Amino acid sequence: MQIYTGFIYRGPELISEAVKALNASSKKIN
Repeated sequence: MQIYTGFIYRGPELISEAVKALNASSKKIN
């Protein structure tokens, strides 16, 4: 349960990091 709640807690942070990575890669491509 600890791991599950930890994953839920870090969910938004992981998503924002993924968005940053996608934006950076798209800028390199363009």
